[in-house]
Amino acid sequence: MKRFRGLILILTVFLATFIMNRLSFAADEIAVCTFGGAAQEAQQKAFYAPFERETGIKVIKVSPSSTARIKAMVQSGNVEWDVVEADMGMILSMLKENLLEKIDYSQIDKKVLDQVDKVTIHPYAIGMEYWAVVIAYNTKTFAKNPPRSWKDVWDGKDFPGPRCLKGAGSGTIPNLESALMADGVPADKLYPIDIERAFKSYDRIKPSVVKWWTTGAMPPQMLTDNEAVIVDTFNGRIDPIQRAGVPVAVEWNQGLLFNDYWCIPKGSKNYKNAMKFIAFSLKADRQAEFANDIAYGPVNTEAYKLLKPERAMVLPSFSENMKRMIRWNYDWWGENRDKVIERWNAWILTK
Repeated sequence: MKRFRGLILILTVFLATFIMNRLSFAADEIAVCTFGGAAQEAQQKAFYAPFERETGIKVIKVSPSSTARIKAMVQSGNVEWDVVEADMGMILSMLKENLLEKIDYSQIDKKVLDQVDKVTIHPYAIGMEYWAVVIAYNTKTFAKNPPRSWKDVWDGKDFPGPRCLKGAGSGTIPNLESALMADGVPADKLYPIDIERAFKSYDRIKPSVVKWWTTGAMPPQMLTDNEAVIVDTFNGRIDPIQRAGVPVAVEWNQGLLFNDYWCIPKGSKNYKNAMKFIAFSLKADRQAEFANDIAYGPVNTEAYKLLKPERAMVLPSFSENMKRMIRWNYDWWGENRDKVIERWNAWILTK
């Protein structure tokens, strides 16, 4: 009987130790949800793997980022994600429903925080990258006279050839800003957007558009296959085909500039580790490595000192590129997105 009790005691101690170890292991991991794709692979190299080596905290990769999923998690009390990549439109939407934790800026090294572009600092989010929608074109077709503005893109006489432009689809919305600039609206007068004027401008370009794209992979593929000679596209999609030898170039003038941010869902089980990860990802060397792998711009301005000049020049947050672009107005689009999509769905069916 004594031996039996002793065995029970040993098993109890073993089981308690096992449970404590499992709880400790669970606390030493975070789930980071992003938009996936090539950017997630670049994040793995620049952020996740070195963070795991330095801290011992395991990073679980999840995608795609979704406000609906976050809302469901928070409302159920079972929050599975600890850090989420989101644009400001998503963040503003989530804040309306109290779905986010505040960022604890005391957990980020002050020296690093001082290096981060102040425009990207928000009480509930902090920038992690810059990206842009830009004009891209075939350099053989336009060797002597490349398009330099949306007015040129809309000019089928002096800049002939098929276009592939952004439409409305699953998660995409048309670039009304480019339609207005093509019609002569100055960059500083775009907002509030004159929706009807934008669609009248679209009437002029419609015959030249062979594809209204709804996924980021479409425009670079159209350029690669010579099915389009001018596109609007995510800048990060052009860098890989340029490296592969496709004769294309980017025009930064009148590009639309965006940020993606890190945020933390309300009720994250690993808030402290989430903050450690965010702080780590903002370091200049991490930001530079990320930008070397994919053409998204650092939010840490000191990262540019670690990049070769030829690499810096293809990034949207490079000062010479940034000053030629327009920051996208998330507030206006948050209020008018559904109206624009409804107007688009009616317009696209017209001849």
